[in-house]
Amino acid sequence: MTLPASGSISASQVNTELALASTVQISFSQTTFRALAGILSGDISMSSLRGKSNRKSISLTISSVTNNYNAYSSAVATGNYVAGTTDITITVTSSGFIGGGRAAGPAMTISGFTAGDTVTLNNNGSIIGYGGDGGRGGYAIYTQPGTGYTFLDFATYSGANGQNGGTGISLGFATTINNAGTIAGGGGGGGGGSNQYSAPDSKSNTYFASGGGGGGGGGGLGTYITNLGGYKGLGGAGAANDPRWTPGYGLDGDSGQFYGSYLGGAGGGVVTSVAGGSIGGGGAGGAGGAGGNIGQAGSAGSPSNSTFYNNNAGAGGAAGYYISGGSYATWAATGTRYGLAG
Repeated sequence: MTLPASGSISASQVNTELALASTVQISFSQTTFRALAGILSGDISMSSLRGKSNRKSISLTISSVTNNYNAYSSAVATGNYVAGTTDITITVTSSGFIGGGRAAGPAMTISGFTAGDTVTLNNNGSIIGYGGDGGRGGYAIYTQPGTGYTFLDFATYSGANGQNGGTGISLGFATTINNAGTIAGGGGGGGGGSNQYSAPDSKSNTYFASGGGGGGGGGGLGTYITNLGGYKGLGGAGAANDPRWTPGYGLDGDSGQFYGSYLGGAGGGVVTSVAGGSIGGGGAGGAGGAGGNIGQAGSAGSPSNSTFYNNNAGAGGAAGYYISGGSYATWAATGTRYGLAG
């Protein structure tokens, strides 16, 4: 609380402001009394404490593109933070944009403060988790028996799953949120397409068409260049065939878009050198799934059109969480939110 600005001030009120028991005896000369009054030497009295408060206030403002913002470390860095007696206000302006990065985690983290502190987040900009990467397209490698090459297990080379989108805000401390902007999880990456192989032709050769690359995860911000703010999802790699043959091959998925568009990348398609995608008969590998837009899951990869053998396509990655630790949040205004809540 703040001591009265006029009238009498009791010793118990001063003790309460100093976080002491109400019956503790205080002295005008003690350091905490003088620090509260703001008079380190010279004459001092109870009237010197009128309107004084022992609490600290810290205002943090984000008005540009920022990566993986940590509120606690930012508050401590001001030099004004006092555990248990500080009111922290975080403001993201309309030009502020906070993105996440895979290794560093959520776009914004609010945790580590002490009971007695208060935290308020005013968001007028964007706080968005990173986009999940797309899955690699499925592929198979086979060399005609007797050539010294090894036949590899097809199951190892199914289309890979897309990665999940990242988290927007991670809370570990009670926070009041006034959201007039956008808070979102990243989009999930698209799954890689299925590979296939065809039946042997009359010359006993077997040909393979590989799956298309998984679509890039949508949503995350920026690129791998950290000063652009966060990470978009990367497109999954298309799978190439055994280079001695000329069936279809998978194309890479597109990367997710970022910083203003928030769209998932398209899944990679399949190029065929001959009709059907394979000289020995059979079809093309499946295309990769599209990455999800912010707060949306990625799409699964497509199966091949093989009539003989077909590996699994990859699943799409899950949508990211716009908030984790949501039990710590008090929503004064919800604004625009995309994704999951946990």
